[in-house]
Formats: sequence, C-alpha cells, structure tokens
Amino acid sequence: KKNMGLAYEFTRYHRIGSPTDSERVLGDRPLECSLCHADRSVDQIVSTMERWWGKRYDRAKLKQLYGADLRENPIRIALLGGKPHEKALAADVAVRHAMPGTTDSIVALLNDPYPLVRYFARHSLERRFGAQIPLDMNKPGPELVQATKRWLAEAGH
Repeated sequence: KKNMGLAYEFTRYHRIGSPTDSERVLGDRPLECSLCHADRSVDQIVSTMERWWGKRYDRAKLKQLYGADLRENPIRIALLGGKPHEKALAADVAVRHAMPGTTDSIVALLNDPYPLVRYFARHSLERRFGAQIPLDMNKPGPELVQATKRWLAEAGH
C-alpha cells in the first residue's frame, strides 16, 4: 500500500512490474521492499535482491537517490528528505513498524510546504500515540510543530 488515499490512509498500489527491473530499483524511492522490511538498509535490501535474482545494481546511482552511505535505512532517508509523497509514506511505515527515533522527523513534517503531507503526518502521529492531537491544521507549519511538541510533552511522550 503506497498510494495516498482518503482518510489519510494508504491504498493498494496497482502498478505491475518486476522488482528486479533496474529502472525501478534505481528510480523508486523508498525501495518498495522497505515498505515491509523497514528494518533493513538500502545496501541490505539491494544485496539480497542481487543474491536472489543474480543481478547487479549500480551503487553510484543508488547513492544519487539515497546518499553516500547505503547502510542507511531507506524509510529514514525518505522521511528526512524524500519527495512529498515519499515523506508521507515513510511516516506511515515508521509508525506501522514502530521504528524508534522517528517521532521528531514525523513532527517536522507538520511544517512541510504541502498541506497533504502535513495531514498524513498528523494522522501517523495520532496512530503512534493512540490519541487525537488537537491541531488547527489551518495554522502555519511552525505553529503546528510547536503545538504538537507541547502536546507530546504534556502527554508524557
């Protein structure tokens, strides 16, 4: 599930293609495998793909997408600097997989220039903490971030 849907949930992705297709591996970010294998690094995922399918993927091109250190986690990378839809998806995956140390990055998305990313970030945080966060989503991003930080502190998170 990686298409942005109504109610700030992700819906099924209906593109059909081979996960071994170099164009997909070297052009999709985050790696689709990380949507389920959120605990793995870019290098771990790609190395496994190479081993399973007998292919080689260009590490230089992967570094263009993910940065110089392919030992980093693709979900964390997308959360911090992905395209807008990647950030929203990364927030969702981070919460679904209970990835530690991601709350601050998700809170920062409340200041994203895209309102839809802000709404998805709020929804992810509410799922993480099991409570609605009282935010006026019409406020500027910095105010949303500060209000959420206050709420988290008051709630003991």
